[in-house]
Amino acid sequence: MLQVDLLLMWLHVRAQARKKLSSVSSDKKKYEGQLTELLVQSLAKLKQPATIVKARKVGRADPSACNSVLAGVHTHLCSL
Repeated sequence: MLQVDLLLMWLHVRAQARKKLSSVSSDKKKYEGQLTELLVQSLAKLKQPATIVKARKVGRADPSACNSVLAGVHTHLCSL
């Protein structure tokens, strides 16, 4: 039952993420902020001691943007 609950939670979070990110993807700073917020919420809900976050390069992805998001996630999670 726990696996089903986790799957449903993940599907809900993913749907929210798609909705939010589709509306802000053109504004880089806003996009980074929303992505950070969604990752923090998702990881906090999972309540796992360790997690691996993978990203894929699409188009002209800026590596510094990825690093910025991950640094923001780390900062938020450490303050919980």
